[in-house]
Amino acid sequence: MKFPDITYLNGEIVKIKSIEINIRIDYQRESSCLTTSDGQLIYLLINQHPLREEINSYHEFNKMIYRSIINCKEISLNLKSSYEYWVGWDFEFKDYEQCTENERLLYLCEQNERLQDNFMETRTKRSKEYLNILNSSPHLNNLMFVESGNKDE
Repeated sequence: MKFPDITYLNGEIVKIKSIEINIRIDYQRESSCLTTSDGQLIYLLINQHPLREEINSYHEFNKMIYRSIINCKEISLNLKSSYEYWVGWDFEFKDYEQCTENERLLYLCEQNERLQDNFMETRTKRSKEYLNILNSSPHLNNLMFVESGNKDE
């Protein structure tokens, strides 16, 4: 099972291919930046608002983002080692492409169902969807420092 990567952007329904993450470090003026195609991070960016509302904890949601960034294969070992000085981050869609007509129609149908749930004041079930996908992933999402194949900055 893979994380959904389709969203509304600039008036169109698109598939997100990569995002840019700017990590602010406590004692530095400039942010450290990385670009990733990690499906989990793309999903968290797309669904940050419903997830924050459903989890009902800013701190818990930030921990999910933090763990995902730490486990991102594109993060350098140097940036990973600075984790205790991170004071925040922001995301930006970097690369995206047009969806197929079937993907677009499926997305619109799913969003319509979520809109109806919202009107009936039921939860979006995004957190359950996230955990189901995460639990079916072949890797565990933890904070282990594993040396990556990436060159250090």
